[in-house]
Amino acid sequence: MNPAAEIAALNSASIYKVYDYFLTLSDEVELVWPSSLSLAQVLFYSSRYSMWPETCLELLFYFGTLDDRECRILSAFLGFSLVIGMFLAQGIVVLRTWALWNSCLATKFAFIVVGTMCAAVCAYLAVEWGLETRYVQVSAMTPQAQGCAIMVPYRLVWIGWALFCFNDVALLCMTAIKYRQHFRPGSPKLTAALYRDAFTYFSGMLCTMERTLYSTVAGRIIIGLRAAARAPESTIDLNYLLNPSGMDPLQPNTPPTLAWPG
Repeated sequence: MNPAAEIAALNSASIYKVYDYFLTLSDEVELVWPSSLSLAQVLFYSSRYSMWPETCLELLFYFGTLDDRECRILSAFLGFSLVIGMFLAQGIVVLRTWALWNSCLATKFAFIVVGTMCAAVCAYLAVEWGLETRYVQVSAMTPQAQGCAIMVPYRLVWIGWALFCFNDVALLCMTAIKYRQHFRPGSPKLTAALYRDAFTYFSGMLCTMERTLYSTVAGRIIIGLRAAARAPESTIDLNYLLNPSGMDPLQPNTPPTLAWPG
């Protein structure tokens, strides 16, 4: 990607981020702030608000007066921060998928092991990408411009992209399996919100690997679930965590009521 295209992409992501933030701020204040602190909230705040300092550093990267060494160090930090932010956002989807799978301990262990391994590999590749990529000052090509431009890219960065896609596809398959088992006409709004937000999330994530899109869509999952849980038609059955089948033993035909662990 040439410098002009990178700057255009940064501008688009920044505008989308600011627009979505103010669009959902009132919902955040109403639905998320009053809730007691939980893992879902920690992931929500970390993913949602870590984007702002990243954007400031990206502006410095593309518009600052930096030499090759400073470009590589800043790029390595931004790459590491990007990977961590995307995995924080993905953690919200993991919690939602875990709830769909009856909060199974084996599923939880698999999520932790696979997620930690993928995050470690992607973070390492992101740092290597920043340090091994060769940069040149844009001013050397265009005196009127500033910032860093990539001259020789790091070839192995595709591995990190493949790992993110693997995680998303695995979560999508697990969601689709439970969709076939659980969802039916007349299901509670919380159940419908879990599946609706899941397929909306995956339709975007499998099309592009943008940190901003990961964060905003994952944040909307939290807001959407809190809104669905407040709806009069919703039913949140905490005993669902203890009922592997997700069904009322006294009423076999009753649709399962899902519990959101956040």
